[in-house]
Amino acid sequence: MPIRSFDPALPNEPLLSGARPRGSRPDPSAALRVPQTLYADQVRAALGVGTALKVEILDEAEIAAFEEEWRDLSLRTVEPNVFYAPAFALAAARHLSEGGKPGFIVVFEGPGKLIAGCRMLGLFPFTTSRLDWGAPILRGWRHPFNPLGTPLLDAKFARPTLEALFDHLDRTPYGSILFPDIREDGPFALHLRAVTERRGARMMPISSRRRAVLRPESDGETYFKRHWRAKKSKELQRLRRRLDEEGAISRSTSRGVSEAAASLERFFALEAEGWKGAYGSAMLQDAGRATFARAMVRGLAKQGGLRIDELRSGPTLIASAISLICGHDVAFWKIAYDERYARFSPGVLLTETLTREFLDRGGEGLIDSCAIQDHPMIDHVWHERMGVSDYLVSAGSGAAGQFRLALLRERLRIGLKARARRLKLKLSRAKHS
Repeated sequence: MPIRSFDPALPNEPLLSGARPRGSRPDPSAALRVPQTLYADQVRAALGVGTALKVEILDEAEIAAFEEEWRDLSLRTVEPNVFYAPAFALAAARHLSEGGKPGFIVVFEGPGKLIAGCRMLGLFPFTTSRLDWGAPILRGWRHPFNPLGTPLLDAKFARPTLEALFDHLDRTPYGSILFPDIREDGPFALHLRAVTERRGARMMPISSRRRAVLRPESDGETYFKRHWRAKKSKELQRLRRRLDEEGAISRSTSRGVSEAAASLERFFALEAEGWKGAYGSAMLQDAGRATFARAMVRGLAKQGGLRIDELRSGPTLIASAISLICGHDVAFWKIAYDERYARFSPGVLLTETLTREFLDRGGEGLIDSCAIQDHPMIDHVWHERMGVSDYLVSAGSGAAGQFRLALLRERLRIGLKARARRLKLKLSRAKHS
């Protein structure tokens, strides 16, 4: 089971097998709350000062007290991840039932306790499972609304921060750590490989997939001429003209808190009226999911980290897209459209318009589709692909048998989950056919 609660009063000792008071509930995080250690030897040279790194384990309520320090770290990371930034992650931790309640491993600079104003150098949201027989695994936190699991690492001190994390895990029962949904060609994966090789540890991908991304390589017109057939472009122009005859096409963008909140409610309604509503998976149909999205949108909009684009035909909203912004990177997170206008491909029309705008703006960032592999819409609009893998990493150079057991168990679990998803989809289609 994922982590359900934390108790700061627990003794700072690993949770080993043995007697426990009758009726008490084990705290999976207790095994991580070992006595703090100064990791001075590994980091002093890298930091250039006579300081050290420390590690603390916090729950959602505790980490919320350091939201400013957390946000500062999210803006100077080696690889941006809006899904682990505080506005998104805190909303998810408080309101989503999927994925379990996360804990947070925080690596910070200084010899004392984590205090306001300190410099965070790393943040690793995690969960654990009581089903990890024989070889317990620390798992990067994932849930259905988070397609990227890159931990937050200070760009200047990424490797010393990883060293501090693994040094800490060496002193706990967790022999392996699972990093889900990691960009295969990203800087975090590069640093992770370097640190595991230096430590004589093992790093294995247990699941891989590819999804559509957009990199600013040219202006929008050049991009579509290069990657779209002329026939396809003409067909989209024809659909746009036909739609304009139904009602003048217009687009608007919401960025501020109040206007983004109103746009989100319209997105909810649009999504619920479509196939997701029919299958019972629209966000508005789940109170926790809707509350999470509202809190997340408010938080990111306050920081200028969100935009909601809407496409209309006359007064009718026919498509809406939610994009999340972190540094130079953009997550093309959600899109919904009015299925009554499906013959005009409103989702494609809005995506094509936004693609031109993103490319014409230029910059160095990456626009992530956040989509599944072989997505039926976005894969036909964006031509580039990004490899994403789940990496299982051993915490040290020993316990090869435990790592092999953990690897076997995770691959088995992935296979069983894939079968369960296919069965669920089959039953859902049969129910609504």
